[in-house]
Amino acid sequence: MKRYGLVLMMLVAVFLLASCTSSAPAPSPSPSASAEATATAEPTPEAATASPAPTVSTSADANAYRPIGVAVKIQYDGKDINAAPYYGKDDVILLPLQPLAEAMGWKVEKSTSSEADALLLTSSGKDDLMIQYIPPSVGQNEVTGVVARKGEIDVRLDPQLLYADGTIYVTEAFISDALQSIEVTYDGTALVSVKPKS
Repeated sequence: MKRYGLVLMMLVAVFLLASCTSSAPAPSPSPSASAEATATAEPTPEAATASPAPTVSTSADANAYRPIGVAVKIQYDGKDINAAPYYGKDDVILLPLQPLAEAMGWKVEKSTSSEADALLLTSSGKDDLMIQYIPPSVGQNEVTGVVARKGEIDVRLDPQLLYADGTIYVTEAFISDALQSIEVTYDGTALVSVKPKS
């Protein structure tokens, strides 16, 4: 009799177990589960030695600006300029506006107001150049809202420019359009040479 009771209890247990598993949904692969497994996976030795991915900036390519080199100098027509050259977007060489303009014989005056700052560049016999901009916030390396006007004509210019070493940086094209035609060459190691075009 005990044997029948034991068999009966085992049948009930099997029946209950079968009914529990049949009503449970069948497991299926889920994207979140595989994403979690991928996210928690240990890095491979190759991944651990790989260089980190570049930081993405929400600013207009603020991280695109970088010095050309540690000891690279700028010269205008053979004279040293006390500022470092930078690369901008697409590796365009950026030049320090105020030091370069002064080396070219322009007088540079700066004015500030509560809304914007301005640079007035003057040179005998040439139209004045006025550049207005919003100075950078603390920790930022760009001026914004930049507009330039030479005499009565607007000069084409990126509205966001690098601001480093206490000056705005501009392209060769801007200097050629606004001040004087120039030619810029980089020797690949130590010197960015700026010369007037004849």
